[in-house]
Amino acid sequence: MTQLALKLNPVKLSDNLVVERIGDLPIIAVSINFLSGTYLDSEETIGLTRLTWLTALRHPRDVPYKEFHEILEANGIEFSVSVNREVAELSLRCVPDKLSLALEMILKLLAEPSLLEEDLEEVRRVTLNSIKAERDDLMTMLSKLVNKSALDFPYSAPILGEEEVIKGISLDDLSRTYPRLIRASFSIASAGALSPQEEKVLLDFLESLKELGAKPSPSRPTEARFKPRRLEDKLDKLQSGIAVTFPAPPIDNEDEALAFGIVRRALSSMSSRLFIELREKMSLAYEVGSIYKPYFGTGILTGYMTTAKDKLEIALRRLREELELLPEEPLTNEEIERAKQYSLGTYLRRLQYRSSIASSYSYNTLTGLPLERITNYVERVQEVTPEKIHDLLKKYLRGTPAVAVVL
Repeated sequence: MTQLALKLNPVKLSDNLVVERIGDLPIIAVSINFLSGTYLDSEETIGLTRLTWLTALRHPRDVPYKEFHEILEANGIEFSVSVNREVAELSLRCVPDKLSLALEMILKLLAEPSLLEEDLEEVRRVTLNSIKAERDDLMTMLSKLVNKSALDFPYSAPILGEEEVIKGISLDDLSRTYPRLIRASFSIASAGALSPQEEKVLLDFLESLKELGAKPSPSRPTEARFKPRRLEDKLDKLQSGIAVTFPAPPIDNEDEALAFGIVRRALSSMSSRLFIELREKMSLAYEVGSIYKPYFGTGILTGYMTTAKDKLEIALRRLREELELLPEEPLTNEEIERAKQYSLGTYLRRLQYRSSIASSYSYNTLTGLPLERITNYVERVQEVTPEKIHDLLKKYLRGTPAVAVVL
């Protein structure tokens, strides 16, 4: 697997089209990303964007769309759509001689979206059920509260949108929104058995998207800023959730972000100091770990726990103390090496899938992040030293942290 990672060699066919030629299996994966939102979007905009993309591309039932799916299935073409706050991703997998057909069908769908009332209602029903399940989950609520307590954009809402907003969205709203979405910045990446013929098909598809009004990438997403405060929320559960958050490297500070990914891994395993101290020795935690979220502008490193309600304040104090000790009692060589090996294994497993390579290339191309973040990952991880990590912990884990508590 290491050899596969070292052989990655992305080729830019244009400013917003990247390919990785992998010819060992006759499969091609394509990722098409549209920058359709920002972290500053309101809950109304978030919900509207999501419902518009999914109604137009995933759920329509009119005759052309039924034929679209029948053609895809008959030709062994896999197609899916995913939407988050920033990006709508269209993904497909097929054999090389079906690529032209697949992109032709997707272009037709983008150019002539199906927006029907019954499809909107189906998407709305699924989304509302997901929101209800999300609202009843302790870790999901804690994650939302972490972002709201630490960052200055309205990230507290789920990526699905708020319930009342979802209920009020009409078909006319979708019809007005779709032209804006299809004219957003976009990128395309493909990985697989690509010949000059398939690459020409991809270039033609790219030009057709431009004719629809889509803009070339890159387009830098909205920057976040660290703004710590203590926030609390309530959930009728037997356990409480707590989180302490410090600033961390932004996503475009490549070396520091990579090092903090290793820190996050070192603090999240069952052999980590957080697990041993807070769960094994003190019996304060049911679940304990850390999360690193790198954004443009800033990142955040969060230590989190679920704990008994009667132990909440002592658990919160001890969690904060463990994190604040890291600059003075740095991670050991053994902790760092273990985290590095785990990070490398996770990365190399992802490279087994062409769709993962295409998706990573497409996002980096869309946002202007260098592709070397992906292709040189193994070497860069191996170069991270304990001294480098210690210096970064002293740089970032200082000052007043953000605190989130779900009672």
